[in-house]
Amino acid sequence: MSFEDCSYLTTNESLEAIIIGLEVNPEDKVLTICGSGDQPLAFIEKTKNLTIVDHMERQIKLYLYRKKILKSGKYSEFREIKSSEEDHISDLQLRNKYFSLKRLKRIEEKLKESPELQIIEGDIFNLNLDNTKFNKIYVSNALSVSSYGELNLIEEKLRKLSQNLSEHGLVYLADANFVINKAESQGYNLNLFLFPLTINQTLTKKAKKLQEKSKLWGDHWHPVVLQKEF
Repeated sequence: MSFEDCSYLTTNESLEAIIIGLEVNPEDKVLTICGSGDQPLAFIEKTKNLTIVDHMERQIKLYLYRKKILKSGKYSEFREIKSSEEDHISDLQLRNKYFSLKRLKRIEEKLKESPELQIIEGDIFNLNLDNTKFNKIYVSNALSVSSYGELNLIEEKLRKLSQNLSEHGLVYLADANFVINKAESQGYNLNLFLFPLTINQTLTKKAKKLQEKSKLWGDHWHPVVLQKEF
């Protein structure tokens, strides 16, 4: 099946950086961007309580297709992605290094034993979830992309996102250089800009180290892990 019209055929972030940066464990209630579907599947290995959201229907269909073939044990098909773009090829090699055969087997088992996950087509920053709270949220670079780099819009979306976050919950942003660094360079008070979130320096350091180690997209990604203090 061809998904060449998808914006994201494979992740270009370090999956290890995301999972370790968010300290994902079985008790977590996770909200995640769907993207290529690689991130949700990485989360499924760690926790059953997952809500997947994307504003692009074709990305959700890609995830559902990959989940289906993985649940059927078709590992070779899962690991093969046809694309004419050179950067997708290098991304795929590192993505498949994370999705080892042992890991795919564990994810397959989780898929078979887990109930159907909640999937939402919509905006992660404007979800009507009846006061549902998550303790881990993965945003990738959706914050800066959906805000067109406008800091006032980024600040507003962070506030809305934090409403779905439980006390001491974590948020993973892939592109701190386009969010936090830009705010600092333009003279924003960072504490007020991020409120009620703060930077978890320990987890951010771990995520950055793993992202840099992966060499995915060179110096493009600068992850940061934010934490809600109350």
